[in-house]
Amino acid sequence: MQRSDGIGLEFYKANWATIQDDIGAMMNQKFMDRNVPAQHKHGVIVYLPKSSDPTTPADFWPIALLNTDYKIMARINASRLRPMIEELLHPSQ
Repeated sequence: MQRSDGIGLEFYKANWATIQDDIGAMMNQKFMDRNVPAQHKHGVIVYLPKSSDPTTPADFWPIALLNTDYKIMARINASRLRPMIEELLHPSQ
């Protein structure tokens, strides 16, 4: 499924060898500037049916589709924060 920027995960997977340096530079620039463009943070909300015959709004699951580059950046942040979070949070959390 394509995101609002029209570039789906399949593009990144198929072209990673070619684009990885550019994506890395773009991510590093975002970290150094401490700025993520607003359009990267916007998502598209879609509604998926919970059953084969939905009849009311309660019969749908709302989900937000985010741009793939934003998801990549979020995953990088999560992996960098994981060691600190494990120290700060109780194991049950």
